Amino acid sequence: ENAAGLRGTGCGEREIASRPEVRESARSGVEAGLFLEINRKFTLEIVRAADGALLLTAFVDAVEQFLSVLDSLGAAVAEIVKMDMRQNLRKIARASEKYCAESMQTLVECEVKDGLERDSSSGTEALLWLKRTLQFILRLLFRIAHEPSETLSLSQSALEAYDSTLRSCHNWILVQMFHGALLCLPSRERFFSSLGPSEPSVRTDMARFVLIFGPILRVVEEHYLHAGLEQVCLIRMADFCASAPDPTSFAC
Repeated sequence: ENAAGLRGTGCGEREIASRPEVRESARSGVEAGLFLEINRKFTLEIVRAADGALLLTAFVDAVEQFLSVLDSLGAAVAEIVKMDMRQNLRKIARASEKYCAESMQTLVECEVKDGLERDSSSGTEALLWLKRTLQFILRLLFRIAHEPSETLSLSQSALEAYDSTLRSCHNWILVQMFHGALLCLPSRERFFSSLGPSEPSVRTDMARFVLIFGPILRVVEEHYLHAGLEQVCLIRMADFCASAPDPTSFAC
């Protein structure tokens, strides 16, 4: 299925991209900076201040909008990661509706009570895999935002981010598939040009995104760790700071 999906992203993409309305939409997004609009979405209330509850509808909507950023990593990675994330987002939304659960904490509690927390169709399991994927993505974005372009290629940064997060959750076949896809990432120059008007502005907005989304993801991390639901990918957002090239430029 993945291979077929990847093969189907050639001529059709070029045809769609050639349409005037699509070119205009892409151009306006780049001129404004894609992260600028996404950052606005993530500043809405996703974690309720009163009790720390992660509000699922707002969380799912924000992550869904964020998926457009993955296109900048090239078709191979975008197809694999976006398809997986969308499947998990749909499972979370369905489970939330089933249990009338407004928050992550309520949903997990209900599914644990019903013995469904490890079921492949459950919202709890879907959120676990979504968390792991987002840890990989945020680790990558953090490195890109804080490392000079001449230090590492995009593929090198992505491989390090993958090996420190998702790799421990994947079998040998998936590891080889991801490594192959990550070796095909575009140049940093092409990556930055697809996200905004200039590298400095994209770096600034990207670093701001990690600052905004980091505390949100930490709520999921801590809940899953304390509940014993995450026993493989044990990295935390706070761990990112320890390996930062310039630790003074990012506050955890």
